[in-house]
Amino acid sequence: RHFAGKTRDPEGKTQPIPGGKRQGWCLRKLWYLTERDNPFAEWALLLHERMHAETLKTLKEQVAQAKQAMDALRERGFKINLQRSSSPEDLVLGFRSPYSYAVGELLMEFDLFVRYVSTLERKDQLSGDDARQRIRAMSRRIRGNWIRIIRFTEVLTRPELEALGRGDFLPSAEELAGKRIDAAEQLLG
Repeated sequence: RHFAGKTRDPEGKTQPIPGGKRQGWCLRKLWYLTERDNPFAEWALLLHERMHAETLKTLKEQVAQAKQAMDALRERGFKINLQRSSSPEDLVLGFRSPYSYAVGELLMEFDLFVRYVSTLERKDQLSGDDARQRIRAMSRRIRGNWIRIIRFTEVLTRPELEALGRGDFLPSAEELAGKRIDAAEQLLG
């Protein structure tokens, strides 16, 4: 679900949920916009890298804590195996930008986190509510980060803003450049 996301239903009653696939596409679009020297696209990529690093660090810390809890149970004599799917899905993925591989890495770490939390819940080391809350909080954090980047992409790929570049900020820039800057600043801050 985190990789594929969820599209809006045909009746429009539920909102779409962004997935890693869309996030990778958005990051690639922003990456292409940086080739045109778009400072807002660079800002979005830097923001992504910071949010990605912080989220990945938190996930790894949570996995380390869960692993420690499982190791403590093993030391007391419990035989515990990390939960895994009885029919795991193998995906062959090919990406067109390095950012998509980073999204894939994050999703693999999230999967490991979910497996540890689920194992601890099944071994009565976490309540069902606590396990669901931990997974939901991390899921919301990841998707919240993705939504911010999707917003940047939606704004910066508008036809009137695609030509935006650093040259637009020069005093000698054409009048249309000022309009692009104003529109980007109004929409993005």
